[in-house]
Amino acid sequence: MRELRETPTETGTVLRVAPGRAWVRLARNEACSACTGCAIGAEGKYMIAEAQDSLGVAVEDEIRIRPIKAIGSPKAALLLFGVPILLLFAGYAAGQALARAWGLDSSKEAPGAVGGLLAMALGFVGLYLLSRRRRGGIGIFIVAEIVHKRARPRDEKPLLPAAAR
Repeated sequence: MRELRETPTETGTVLRVAPGRAWVRLARNEACSACTGCAIGAEGKYMIAEAQDSLGVAVEDEIRIRPIKAIGSPKAALLLFGVPILLLFAGYAAGQALARAWGLDSSKEAPGAVGGLLAMALGFVGLYLLSRRRRGGIGIFIVAEIVHKRARPRDEKPLLPAAAR
């Protein structure tokens, strides 16, 4: 894994904060223009990202975030598509071998298909769990810098998510 020193950062506005976390409203860029998975508000013109915060940002601060770590696109594509497809074929072969070992009619495709689909599903679950472990469960971004700190009275408390209250 390589650090992303050359990766462009994104600038956005802090919407919510919690200890060690910030939710940032970002304008959608060209890289995500075809996707509608995380588009919200104003006809899908922005999205919200969760970021690890070690700088102590406040609501309405303008900040810059960057990815914590990333694997290159070819490696990500291999993990996301290659591993499950390999597991599909391996599961198919294992299903057919088990059917023969148990004396079932191995000319039928069902044992192999079931084995392949189960192995592929387990592969996706494994990749999901791996991604959660890599991220530490708190977003894939980190607050890189505070661009503009909002002036606020000293007695004002930061807005916390409902779960943190």
